[in-house]
Amino acid sequence: MNNNPYLSPQLRNAFAVFAAIAGLIGVAVTLLTAPSRMRTAALLFLFGLAIVLAIAIGIPEILKYARAARALPSDTELDSLGTAYGVEQATHGDIGWIAKLEASVYSKEDAIPEHLLSEWYSMNPTGFSIIKAADGRPTGHLDILPLRPATLEAFLRGDIVEHEIRGDSLYSVRDRSLIRHLYVESIILLPRPHSRAAAIVAVLSNLSSIIERITHLQTVERIYAIAATPSGERLMRRLGFDLVSQGERRKDGHNLFGAQPSVLASAILAICGSRVAQGDAVWGLTRGL
Repeated sequence: MNNNPYLSPQLRNAFAVFAAIAGLIGVAVTLLTAPSRMRTAALLFLFGLAIVLAIAIGIPEILKYARAARALPSDTELDSLGTAYGVEQATHGDIGWIAKLEASVYSKEDAIPEHLLSEWYSMNPTGFSIIKAADGRPTGHLDILPLRPATLEAFLRGDIVEHEIRGDSLYSVRDRSLIRHLYVESIILLPRPHSRAAAIVAVLSNLSSIIERITHLQTVERIYAIAATPSGERLMRRLGFDLVSQGERRKDGHNLFGAQPSVLASAILAICGSRVAQGDAVWGLTRGL
């Protein structure tokens, strides 16, 4: 009767529930009135049947639930994607925080002390940036140095280390039209867990405005950076950086990479897509993309 197509779904469900309850009552009465040996055998059979049904029906349902849960991003992933990060020029008051951040991440040989960071900042503050979360908390930094030719050549050869770069080794703000090469001294991102991707996208998508603070985009010929970690080297290679000098030939022991602005701009466009600021798109076009 419950298969009658003219019955409403509610009535069919009611009949199904009634049949299930009646069946359970019948089974219970049968078990209670059966001899003890038969009752034990029946209970073992029902217990085994329940396990088989759980395996046959329950596990596929659990797997389907797990697949459904992965079909949409989790709350953590949504937080990661939705968290806004901004990039601001650092103030002199941020230098102490930057020094502590470098000391907490880099080795003693690689971390730049506060007094040297202050010396660089006093000569040219335009390359110092702070990455902040939407609530204003600092979550990272980016330092880009406009090195003068003599210092740059010595550093590219590996004859000097970062600690030997002095304030007068940098172009001043007044000399921005003379700048042709930039060196990314440090980039550290320590946002909330699972948010590093969003933070690096914020930095890359605003790179043109960051560089424009230091010099004219069109005059930049090459950008250099050191790979202090395997993850840093992977990111640089993805951004189009090529090996310039090997670590074993350098005083600091690190591989040094360089990239043409046009290659870097193309990689940023591929990674960041619509997030790229208009200035970055113009930068890419002016460099022959």
